[in-house]
Amino acid sequence: MKNTMRIDRLFFIALTIVGLLAGFLALSGGGSALAGAAPACDWTVLPGSGNPLQTAINNAASGQTICVSGGIYQEAVRVPSGKTNLTLIAVPGELPVIDGGKILPGGMPAQRSLALVELNGRGAVLDGFEVRYSSARSVDVTADDIIVRNSSVHDNWGAGINVRGNGPITGVLIENNRVYNNIRRAQHMPVIYRGQRGAGNGATDWVFDSQTYWDAPFWTGTNADLPEQWLNGIAMTFNNDGATSRIYAGSARAGRVGNIGAGYSSSGQPFSYSGADILFHEPATNKWTLYLNGDTPSIGIPSDGVIDAFQIEPAAPETWPCGSCAPILMSFTQTVSIPIDEGGVVTQTVVGASDLVWLQPTAVTPADEILAGAFSIYLRASDLVGLPAAANIDALDRAPDGRLLMSMSTDLTIGSLAVDKEDLVAYDEATQTWELFFDGDQIPFNPFGADDLTAAWLDSAGNVYISGNPVGGSALALIDTRDSIARGNTVYNNYGEGLVSGRFALRATLEDNVLYDNQHANLYLNSTTDPLIRRNLVYCTDDRRFWRKGSATVYQPSPGIQIRDEVFNFSTPASSGQVIVNNVVIGCSPNFGVSTQDIQGVGGLDRALIANNTFANARGDTAAGINNIGLNDGASYTNSRFINNLILQNTPGAILRVQGANADFSTFTVAHNLYWPAPPASWFPGEVGRVVDNPMLAVPTPPLPTMGANPDPDDYRLTYVSPALDAGQVLAELVDDFSAMPRAGNGAPDIGAHELPHVGRIIVTQATVPVGAPQQFDFSADFSTTGFSLGDGGEHDSGVLEAGVYALSIAPVDEWTTTATCSDGSPIEAISLDPNETVTCAFTSVRKTQITLNHAIDPAGDTTLFDFTLSPGETFQMAGGSRTFVVEPGIYSLSAAVPQGWRQEATCDNGDAPNALTLEVGEQVTCTFTHRKPGRIIVTKQTNPPDTPGIFQFTASYGNFSLSHGQSHDSGLLPSGTTYNVSEAPQADWVMSSATCTDDDGTNPAAIVLDPGEVVSCLFINSWTPPTPLTTLYLTTPKAGKVRGLAYSPGDILAYDDAADTWSIYFDASEVGIKKALGDFVLLDDDSILMSVGVKVKLRDVNNGLIQVTPQDIVRFVPTGPGPTTAGYFEMYFDGSDVTLSTAAEKIDALALRPDGALLISTSGAATVKNIGGANIKAQDEDLLLFRPTLLGDVTTGTWDDTPALDGSMLPGMAAENVTAAWVDGDTGDLYLTVTNNFTINGVKGTNRTILKITPSRGVELFRNLNDAGFSLPVDGLHIIRE
Repeated sequence: MKNTMRIDRLFFIALTIVGLLAGFLALSGGGSALAGAAPACDWTVLPGSGNPLQTAINNAASGQTICVSGGIYQEAVRVPSGKTNLTLIAVPGELPVIDGGKILPGGMPAQRSLALVELNGRGAVLDGFEVRYSSARSVDVTADDIIVRNSSVHDNWGAGINVRGNGPITGVLIENNRVYNNIRRAQHMPVIYRGQRGAGNGATDWVFDSQTYWDAPFWTGTNADLPEQWLNGIAMTFNNDGATSRIYAGSARAGRVGNIGAGYSSSGQPFSYSGADILFHEPATNKWTLYLNGDTPSIGIPSDGVIDAFQIEPAAPETWPCGSCAPILMSFTQTVSIPIDEGGVVTQTVVGASDLVWLQPTAVTPADEILAGAFSIYLRASDLVGLPAAANIDALDRAPDGRLLMSMSTDLTIGSLAVDKEDLVAYDEATQTWELFFDGDQIPFNPFGADDLTAAWLDSAGNVYISGNPVGGSALALIDTRDSIARGNTVYNNYGEGLVSGRFALRATLEDNVLYDNQHANLYLNSTTDPLIRRNLVYCTDDRRFWRKGSATVYQPSPGIQIRDEVFNFSTPASSGQVIVNNVVIGCSPNFGVSTQDIQGVGGLDRALIANNTFANARGDTAAGINNIGLNDGASYTNSRFINNLILQNTPGAILRVQGANADFSTFTVAHNLYWPAPPASWFPGEVGRVVDNPMLAVPTPPLPTMGANPDPDDYRLTYVSPALDAGQVLAELVDDFSAMPRAGNGAPDIGAHELPHVGRIIVTQATVPVGAPQQFDFSADFSTTGFSLGDGGEHDSGVLEAGVYALSIAPVDEWTTTATCSDGSPIEAISLDPNETVTCAFTSVRKTQITLNHAIDPAGDTTLFDFTLSPGETFQMAGGSRTFVVEPGIYSLSAAVPQGWRQEATCDNGDAPNALTLEVGEQVTCTFTHRKPGRIIVTKQTNPPDTPGIFQFTASYGNFSLSHGQSHDSGLLPSGTTYNVSEAPQADWVMSSATCTDDDGTNPAAIVLDPGEVVSCLFINSWTPPTPLTTLYLTTPKAGKVRGLAYSPGDILAYDDAADTWSIYFDASEVGIKKALGDFVLLDDDSILMSVGVKVKLRDVNNGLIQVTPQDIVRFVPTGPGPTTAGYFEMYFDGSDVTLSTAAEKIDALALRPDGALLISTSGAATVKNIGGANIKAQDEDLLLFRPTLLGDVTTGTWDDTPALDGSMLPGMAAENVTAAWVDGDTGDLYLTVTNNFTINGVKGTNRTILKITPSRGVELFRNLNDAGFSLPVDGLHIIRE
């Protein structure tokens, strides 16, 4: 399959050339946006037998592209949820058609929840298809980020494009599609479908031909003036030739009427009817007769009673009281009280919803209109053995064998028989038994197979005739979506709602769509939150197929934009946050409506903005019941705004209507709307900014939309004489208009959907020399009541002005000269403005040339006068301050004499030197002179004991020097306002005791802030230490190397004999299996060695087995031959994991042993240890933790001291270091350490080869620099033995 469907590049190039030769043809109703451009195809599909398109989907991987060639694909298509980012795209210039043939995806009720095309995979794309003739829905979108574009979706039994998942879906885009002639199941309303009895006699032996009833049901009231969605009961009579003679029909209207017009009345007079009545229709004449006027006194049905089901009984005519008095068996939708004749005694009797009553007509007119009759009880519900008490009979007939046939309004169980509301059950009155007669949900293509069967009738041949509620739907709906968009679609001629933002939808955007002639509403908002509805063209033509009558006497088209929160059998949010702006709605009824089904007034408008729309010319057969704007008083209008709308009603009808008198408009803002003609006096009297006037449109009287002729929204543009021009209110939410053109820059916003660009104006511009000067200039003009101000580059637009002469002036500003010219040659005092002319008046202001001197003295407050010279110019004296000189353009020199003991700095902000200034016209230069008194630093040296011989070297940022005890060094005059540093180089056998300065900014010699005139004294004190006794140093290093010809490896322990100045190998790590560097080590008196390792390693124990050692452990090496031929075994000394050392940062990289057996441990990073039941003890890599063992070996126990043995943060500079080796002098408690980097700790400097001595009082000394012994690598292990 893969080979037959995959397309090679040469073939695709050929297809592309065909597309190019075809002129990138965009086929009607389809064609990808990539027409002529070759997409990167992973698969290419050709039409054929089987399911080639679904096969390609099954074989494709996520993220691939399937290119589909033109032709008909009669298959149901499903992109599963597991296939993400799959693209189905038409081959450029071709039109693939997915055709359900009126049978796919299936005819059983369960298959009606499917769609012909199901996009269930996130990120799927459907581009350039035609989708038609689905037996259920057409295109279902159920996952995030799906795109459906450039496709036509039409002539489907159910919805067109349905965006709805099992939960909220996000980021869907429905763009540039044509969606039309969908929801065909609701095209014929009310309707009767015929099911032919098959060969069998079972409950499923009827055949409904979908190929027939799609276009030609048995009967429809659509063209018979019956304003019903479904029939509440039917009966028929046939002529001898088999043609239908009469259709008897009931209505579901309770307490309200429907109307039959004179042209469809058998009497030639219009009449009304309700649910208490029965009518009959004669197809031959297309006329109606009111057969039973049930709510007349002579019959006695209450006016709000509804005959739910009826059957005209086949009783013997000789028993009738008159020749046409056929009795009627009936039931009601709910409990009613009717007159019941019991043995000649008539009493008002309560009849339940499943009681059956018999009406015997007693008087009938020659036109077969029943004038009077008598009710009797036929069967109480309790007489129908097994019928549940809550049952409601809503369809009634008799089987050929005389059994009663009934359908119920809900699913229920009668005895053991499960009965659905679309079934017919037969009841045998003689045997009091029930049988399933018509199994509605098991008959393929039964039009009401999953819906309520409201009426049924059988003919003598056993064929069944059924009616029911076809349940409408939406052509394009976003339901339970988040941040999804329907853009640029054309949605029309659908038998339900057109474009819908439905329940649970959040932040839906419906923009730039064209919507017309959709039967229930063109743009429908139902329980949706924060939708953005903008730039849509909505209209209704004279196509009568999409007009409705409802309870009126005349027909009218469907609403344009309708907000209506429906009541569902589950909780839905009330509509809120609607932003409906820049739409043009024409010829609907109403053009804009708000209502709700919630009787509590929940739903409607909440935080809504209805602004800058054009609502034009609601229409209908007559003015009666026609409303341009319709607001239902049951809805909410909380915190909502109706602003800047243009409401035009040139056709017969009301400009607006509030239905009822209970609406709460207390927080509903209505302002700046234009009405023509005037609204009713009760409509928000005192409305701010109201305009009542002819809007003076581009086309004075735009034509109403007609079939086949789209209206031109530009007809509703304003002219420059329109009272709507600049008459609107500024709204932050409005940035553009119907054409997406910006509203800014055209004065106040216009009323209506279109913003009229302004012409005919005076534009004032301001320029300065020099460019960018901050000066503002004040203007006065007789076209500006308040005046205005402009700076350099500024512009003022007068807005629309009438032709005439205008004056303009600018206020003078000191040190500026201004000239002005106007583009038409007019002087600014008399600007002659012609109609539609734009005159630009340009003002140029030149600033006088200036030099400004700013003089600063440091220290502040010094009163010394300094001598300045400006040449050419003058000589003058100044203390601190500022002075400005107005000069001519040219070359200048500005200088000042420097008194003894002062220093001078001088700069100019134009970059010139002060003594070489070049000034252009209008240039203003600021020169800053700063005079500072210098300071000095005096460093004094003392030794302890005094007068101990020694010369100490100093490094300073102002120069190096040396001192002995009692000597001082004077820096001489130094610039003030600068930070200086002084430090002393370390010297053998000396320790620096202190180094402090008298600077009032701090005592640190490394940061001396020298103020003007300040003298800072610094005192360095050193103490003499006697020479260190001879020692043997043991150490390790992390790298291999040589020291004085001796080669060593990581892990080896080197010995340095201080007295002999020689190096040797004390421990050869490689001889005992150690290849990597040690962490640290301790030499014990019995010649064994404690050590930690840098990496996890396995070592030999006394039995030659392997023990695993981690960097958090300490092992003891028991030698049998130390030295170059090291031999021995290892045993566990300290198991770190037993005492909470476990992380990578807790590797032991420094180790020492006190005489009392306590261990001093430093880790490679931050460590957290904890005693049993104790708090966490934290340490950094510059600290030494103290562990007191109670048990050592394979099992380690003990306690950690709460306070580290060494807290590195207490030593200045130590916090930046990592201790890499440690040894403790058991006699003095002094610590000897090495660290990772070059360091300065407590003023002492060294490298990673320097051994530091830290006393218990935190004194820091240099113990040994191993560079002196020829050692050049870092030290990471240390032990010292003194002689």
